[in-house]
Parts: sequence; C-alpha cells; structure tokens
Amino acid sequence: MNRTNSNLKYNMGGKIIFLFIFFCQTFLCFGQLKELNTSEKLADFDSLYYTLKQNYMYFEVNKRTHNIDWLANYEIYQKQIRLSKNNKEFYIIICQILSDLNNWHTDLSAIYEYDMFLDIYEKASKTFPEIISFVNELKKNNESDKVKYWKKIIYEIESEKKDTVTQVNSIENNTTKNLEISYVQNKSLAILKIHSFWDDQIERDKDTLKLFFQKLDGFKNLIIDVQGNEGGNTQYWSENIVPYLIKQKIIYKTIIAFKNTGFMHKFKPDYFENSTIEKPKLKNLPKELFNNNVIFKTIFDTIHVSINSINYKGKIFLLVDNDVFSSAEAFTVFCKQTKFANVVGIQTAGDGIGSDPVLYTLPNSGLIVRFTAEMGLNSDGSANVEMKTCPDIILKSNTKNDRLMEIISLINKN
Repeated sequence: MNRTNSNLKYNMGGKIIFLFIFFCQTFLCFGQLKELNTSEKLADFDSLYYTLKQNYMYFEVNKRTHNIDWLANYEIYQKQIRLSKNNKEFYIIICQILSDLNNWHTDLSAIYEYDMFLDIYEKASKTFPEIISFVNELKKNNESDKVKYWKKIIYEIESEKKDTVTQVNSIENNTTKNLEISYVQNKSLAILKIHSFWDDQIERDKDTLKLFFQKLDGFKNLIIDVQGNEGGNTQYWSENIVPYLIKQKIIYKTIIAFKNTGFMHKFKPDYFENSTIEKPKLKNLPKELFNNNVIFKTIFDTIHVSINSINYKGKIFLLVDNDVFSSAEAFTVFCKQTKFANVVGIQTAGDGIGSDPVLYTLPNSGLIVRFTAEMGLNSDGSANVEMKTCPDIILKSNTKNDRLMEIISLINKN
C-alpha cells in the first residue's frame, strides 16, 4: 500500500496472492452470518458504489485502458447481485465487480488477511496516530464472527478450485529465499536479486544487505534486479538499500491528486496539510483532474546517508519488468527521478506513487473493501497507474533471465 510517502511508511503494498494454508488455524471455530436477503445485498452494493464514486480516482483511466465504464454499469451490477442465491455467490460477485476496476490495490484482501492487516496497522498507529482510522475500520468486525465466516467462505471457494490449490501449495513449498547475490570476476559486476519488499523481509534481510554493500567496494557495476517484485513496503529500499550507497542525503518529491471529501479527511488527514486546488503546471495531467473537487499535494521526502554508507562510486542499474508494482514501482520512480540508478528492462506495472489504500466496511455483510484513494502523478503529470514507468534503457529480451543476460552483455561492452 504505501508506495512512496515517508509520512506513511508502514505500507503493505503489492498484489496479494491467495495463500490460504495459514487460515487453517482460524477454522477451529467458524463464524456465523445469516444469509443476507436481496435488500441487504443491494444496500451493501449501493454503499460500495457511492463510496467509490465519491472517492476513487481511476474511473476514467479504466475507460481509457480497459474500455470499462464502471459507473455506467450500475444496473448491470445490481442485476448480478439480485441473482445471487446465497452469501457465497454474493462474495464472488463483489470480487468480480471490484476486478472490473482493474486495480491491483482494490480488493477484499483485508478480509482474507485480516489478522495481518490488523497487526500491522495497530503497530503503525503507535508511531502514526492518523492510522487509527484504519484500525477502527478493521475493528468494526471485532465483536462479531463475520471475519471468520468470510474466511470460511473464501476457503470453500478456493478448495473447489483443486488445480489452483495444488498450484499454490507447490509454489509455497518451493519458495526461494528473498535475496540472491552473485559476483562477476575482477570486481566488474555484482548482482542483487530481490524478490519482494514485503514487511517481514525488512528486518530479515537487513544484515545480509548491509554485509553485501560492505563487500561492494571496488566493484564497477551493480545490478539490482527487482523483476517480478510486486512491492510491499517502501521502507525496504528507503532504509535497507539507498542509505548504504549514497554519499549525501537525497530529497525527492511526489505529487498526488485526491478528492476533497469527508471520507478522505478521515483516512488521509495529512493529505490536506499544505494542499492546494491549483493544478500543477504539468503538460500531461489527465482531463478528469480538472475538477473543482480535486486537491493536489506535493510531498518532499528525504533519505539520509547511513553511518555505514560505502559511498558507492560505481554505476547502478535497476532491472524492472511488467510485474514491478506498488513499492517496487516506487523504487523505480525514485531511481528515475533522482538518477540514483539507471532503470533498465521493460515497462513496469505502475501504481507506485501514494500511500496505503483506504478501507471501507460494507454495512450488512461486513466485507472490508480496500481501494486506492489518490492518483499519483509522474513527473510529466500523467497518472502513474496508467502510464507506469518506461525504463531509461529498454531491453528487447522476453524473459527475466534473458533480460538479465542482456544488461550484463551491455555492461561488459562498455
């Protein structure tokens, strides 16, 4: 979720993979929820529809990139809700409706990974008091069994997809380590592969990264390969990577656009500090931002030099692909803006400028929807989620390994 802003560095971004194995411990006592009637289901959908209509920023982007007019599909979605026979079908339809938005940060992950969300936000709220709104939203379900009930429903749905479950289990059992490190002879090149920026990897990888950087002295080139990295937490790279390589602090800026609503005041109160209705003078601002209800904020973040910095003097290359998303995309944007590294590879997946998606609990079902509530802008004003990041050096190869070999070949030629 949080992708760039230092004032909200507790982020949990990235596509959430359905790994339901850990749910088993919660199934000792399944929760109960009565079957919702049609009126209750429609009320939940209306609540979702109008909350998104007032706060979500990417309806026009979805039209341009996927030819889906989500708001115009209101009656179609209503009909689908009416046809649902039970809560399980209602859940599936809500998932499908959200998937029509084509945004990886918009989903129901706060239900099927509820304990993780609550734990992270409760800890973060001690440092960032504004996060209490996230905690309160999650705790709306604390005094009921709705979370357990929906986990049970999700588990049943996934269990019916036997091939999917087998595949997920296989992936889980063969998960590689998060870091892969290799060196080329004569100190010409070091390669650091990072699979994920997920929260639990920050502390786990810290010492390994520090030791790796200490060994870099004299190496002419460093490749940081984040291909396939779908994000996690900006703290991973802003604390574990950049400070150990720079010689002086780096200040960089990001610009976000968002709606002036009570909902946003509740979840993002810091956004309204030093914000403005004046449009930034950028040539590629999306036309939907020329609306009186849109507010802009420029955020300046600083990364300080670590006392253990090696002041790396070689060239740094960030290798990216079209899976690079969320806080991994934030790292890409940072590298391109500050010239910390040469970005190489193919176009990213985008959506790396902003902070944690907000949470909204549907009143009858208790399903918790999360969605991106701001539009992060590239340096030219375009929406990062739409235009993503184009590398400084575009590689022609089609696979991750071939792209790595291609950039190694280019480095050797130079």
